[in-house]
Amino acid sequence: MDDAVKELQASLEARDSAVVANDAGENLPRAEEARSRAAEVQKALKLAPNYAEAKQLLEHLQNYKASEKKPGGGAQ
Repeated sequence: MDDAVKELQASLEARDSAVVANDAGENLPRAEEARSRAAEVQKALKLAPNYAEAKQLLEHLQNYKASEKKPGGGAQ
């Protein structure tokens, strides 16, 4: 998994790609904060504002962050 994340990050640095940015947001280790993942997905949406998968993932990440703030909240 670490190698895959490194490859995604290297690909992001090499060129701007909505698909790569979205994949990075989807695949960063769960230990990463949802904020970091959301930032990657937001990059994808800047490059491709109508990218449906990225919109869905960003909504999911925002809901995840909101649930962590609630007492007893958190992801499974």
